[in-house]
Formats: sequence, structure tokens, C-alpha cells
Amino acid sequence: PGWWPAIAALLLVAFVVLARQRNSDRAVRGGCSVDGLDRLLEELTLSNCGLSRLPAGIIEFTNLRKLDASGNELCALPPLPPSLRMLFLSNNRFTELPQQLRALSQLRMLAFRGNLLQGTLASSVLPPSLEWLILTENRIEGLPADLGEAGGSRCALIKLMLANNQVAALPPSMAACARLELVRLSNNRLEQIPPWLLE
Repeated sequence: PGWWPAIAALLLVAFVVLARQRNSDRAVRGGCSVDGLDRLLEELTLSNCGLSRLPAGIIEFTNLRKLDASGNELCALPPLPPSLRMLFLSNNRFTELPQQLRALSQLRMLAFRGNLLQGTLASSVLPPSLEWLILTENRIEGLPADLGEAGGSRCALIKLMLANNQVAALPPSMAACARLELVRLSNNRLEQIPPWLLE
């Protein structure tokens, strides 16, 4: 019948689209290994893999903009691509902020939700480019003293998620964070809200 060629063509197009989608998903997710992946990827997901360390070869992904390594057993980081803009490390086993973060000069979003961060977080670790910082559900008692100073640069912070910690006060330097729009502070130990946060 004359309609068979048209149906065959449609089926072929559908098969090609599905194959490309599956290849894209595999490339972005990468399973739990980076072996054989295109080093020009912009997004990579290594979540819920049971990893105790990230592959050292991840530094070779020179175009990487987003890395999701949530839900693992990580407590340290290897050197990461400086091109990163979004880094998700929630539900791991970090007890302190890794020093490798300071080299990520383009980082905009950082998530450490549900880790083991405790005490007062170290200064001069977070990159000044950060706009969104997620630190909920840890044991944090204090934020970096220089959080609002941003290494001498203008504070870029817009959203700060701190709920479910043990924070008693916010660093005075945060008064310089003029772009700050949202701060979540529930279930902490704050006795008063800084006046600058209400302005």
C-alpha cells in the first residue's frame, strides 16, 4: 500500500530521536564512572553511586558547568574543573568545606545539604562568585567570618539556606551582601536577627 513508505519514514525518525536521547542521557549521567565519557560534557551526574571519592580524571572535563555528586560517601574532593558553575554535594559525609572550592572562580551555586559540617566554617574557602549557598541540615555553629567580604570583591550572595543547624549569629561582614534576597534560618540558635537583614 502507498502509506507504507510514510509509516516507515516516521518510524525511522522516531528511532533516531530515541537513540540520540538515550545517548545524551548516558553521557550526562555517566553511570558511576567517567571512563569513556566525552571530556567536553557540560553536565555530569554521579549521584547515589556509593562513591567514597570522585574520579581524579574529573579535572579533565574542561567545559563542565554542572556536577551533581549527591548521595554518596564523599568527605573530600579532588581538583575540580574551574569551569564549574553549579556543584551539588548534598547527603555526603563532609565535616568541613573542602579547600578545592576556592579555585572555582565561576561557581554560582553550591549545595552541602545533609552533610556533617560542624563548628565554624573556615574563612577564605568559598569563592566570591557564589550566588546560592545551601547548607541546611548540618551541625554548623558559625559561618565564615569573611563571607560578605568575598576576598575583597563585591558580595554576590543572593540566596542562603541555613535551616536546621546550630548557628547562633551571622557574621557582620554579611551586611555587605546587598543582593541578598532570601535567607532561611529556621531551627537554629539565633537569639536575635541582625538589623541589616531587616533593612
